[in-house]
Amino acid sequence: LNNIRVIGFNKTATAEDTDFLLELAKGDYHGINDAGAVDNTIPPVLVGTVNYDVIDGDTYDALKVAFGKNLTINYNKLIALIKFADPDVLAKLLANGIGSDGGVTREQAAAVTTLPSFFDDKTIDSFDELQYFTGLTQIGPSNWANGGFYRASNLKSVVLPSSVEILGNNAFRECSSLSSINLEHIKILMEGVFNGCTSLAIAVNMPNLTTLTKKAFYMSGITEIASLGKVTELPSDSSQNGTFYKCLNLTKVNLSGITKMGWYEFCDCTALSEVINTTGVIEMGSLCFYNTAITVVNYPNLTVIGYRAFDNCKSLISVSSLGKVTELPSGGSQNGIFRNCSSLVDVRLPETLNKIGEYTFSGCSVF
Repeated sequence: LNNIRVIGFNKTATAEDTDFLLELAKGDYHGINDAGAVDNTIPPVLVGTVNYDVIDGDTYDALKVAFGKNLTINYNKLIALIKFADPDVLAKLLANGIGSDGGVTREQAAAVTTLPSFFDDKTIDSFDELQYFTGLTQIGPSNWANGGFYRASNLKSVVLPSSVEILGNNAFRECSSLSSINLEHIKILMEGVFNGCTSLAIAVNMPNLTTLTKKAFYMSGITEIASLGKVTELPSDSSQNGTFYKCLNLTKVNLSGITKMGWYEFCDCTALSEVINTTGVIEMGSLCFYNTAITVVNYPNLTVIGYRAFDNCKSLISVSSLGKVTELPSGGSQNGIFRNCSSLVDVRLPETLNKIGEYTFSGCSVF
């Protein structure tokens, strides 16, 4: 049935009726003209009346555009409802007192200042409509409560409102299906925000970022770090809590503005081969680039370097500058900085250097 002509109806519309009318409005169906002939140049011919108690503005506009003055639409209340692609998101909001009449208007969304927790919610798969919740300033908790979208493992897409500047602790942790999110306006990333977001294959471009906390992108799927805004330090500790630890798809890093890198920052980022704008770095923690694919080390203003910083970098060819470091520490137990860099052929040591620790070049065939 591709050609339709219905005349003289007067009906109270159900949800199913509305879905059917919107389907007809898509343009895949055509009409039958006044002569009773199939006519693929005209839309379906609907001459009659549909009655609503409540209708949202988008539906009303779509039906009027498609069927014109022939279709009379009566209603008691016209509202601007947000169309949620994922009905489970809408159900969650309604269950938490957000919205009315079976939906959420843009005005109601904008009035929300605290989002209900979607912790461990396996039902939702998209929340692009979050962009209308312009009263929000933070997603996820400041404390260690389980909130935000932590463990919403089927969530694939989110569009944040520009009003959100803070992503709290574990806000999207273990959202293993998340592949799309906008971050340009974010100023603060708290701990573990994208920890375990293995499908997040994006270039991190955050020009407004001021605060970055450990494990923010830990074991995530990011492919590039283009900008970290005004951040000067990549924090971590000695417990494998590097900010970008084990980001297996990461290939390129821009360190513009960074002066200090903690332990394990890029440890086990096995695809990382290019690091640019390194001149500002003065301190590098232990195991910072352990087991990466970098080929050149060039840090002309470096003053402190931790043990095993470039251990097991088997693609490393050249160490052109270690700045003004005075010691290449080993930390004992075969923890040399360039241990097992089997392709290393060119090393230029700084004049300030007065101590080379044990095993510094162990496993480097050129030595």
